[in-house]
Amino acid sequence: MKKVDLNQLRYVEATEADIPALTAVMTRSFDDDSQRFRGEPEGGPAGYNTGDFFRQFMRPRNCYKIMFSDTLIGAFIVFRNHPEKETNVLGTVFLDPEYQNFGIGTKVMEYIHNTFPAKRWILDTPEWHTRNHHFYEKLGYQKIGEQEEPHAGFTLRIYQKNID
Repeated sequence: MKKVDLNQLRYVEATEADIPALTAVMTRSFDDDSQRFRGEPEGGPAGYNTGDFFRQFMRPRNCYKIMFSDTLIGAFIVFRNHPEKETNVLGTVFLDPEYQNFGIGTKVMEYIHNTFPAKRWILDTPEWHTRNHHFYEKLGYQKIGEQEEPHAGFTLRIYQKNID
């Protein structure tokens, strides 16, 4: 089993030049989840496997690469003060399947909450992705609703976390 030194994690602002590498990791991550949790060979939000997802949502200072030493292992996108003041939205967070289940996700979420302070966080995740549900609930998020994802053909669970 691979050992992961969590002190080797770094977060680096992503640029347009990173889109091909980010898309490759995102595709591996989302397709692995789709195979594992719903028995489908692929699946994710619109453009997740073409780079269009990043072209649509990447803005200055909102998309960060997750680096383990010098290796790109994931990314996240944060929308600050959107749609309401003092509310941040986690647009996406993902890790390469090879780097999952080592505590990295928890460290990444701690970094996100500490670096982009807000009174409330909102995110969504597929209704079939029970591992994500457990992960976010463990971090104090509560399900507040559901929303259809027309491009992907499944329902999203909407989660919220209030920060004291």
